[in-house]
Amino acid sequence: WPNKGDVDPRPNQNQKYQWVGLTAAVISLSSFYNLVYHNYSVNDTNSLSWYWLFSGIFLQGLWGLYGYSNYILPTMILTPLMTIGFLALLYLKVKLDTDIL
Repeated sequence: WPNKGDVDPRPNQNQKYQWVGLTAAVISLSSFYNLVYHNYSVNDTNSLSWYWLFSGIFLQGLWGLYGYSNYILPTMILTPLMTIGFLALLYLKVKLDTDIL
């Protein structure tokens, strides 16, 4: 570039198709929160295994680390919202399946 401090105005590969990631994030959220809503409305978590819940929370942590370290906007938006849904389902499962709450 002409000057040392100038920034390259061309989008990098992560930003080029960012709209695809944002669209996928919106569809994923609507699908996942439909599951969260359903489980809360029927007060039944028998179809949700403990392994699925804990692995989902762990995976969201990994995706969050990856997304924030590489500044990937769709992942940065999706991960905290998915984590909230997983924690809500975990709370419901603990409440319904154990005597803890």
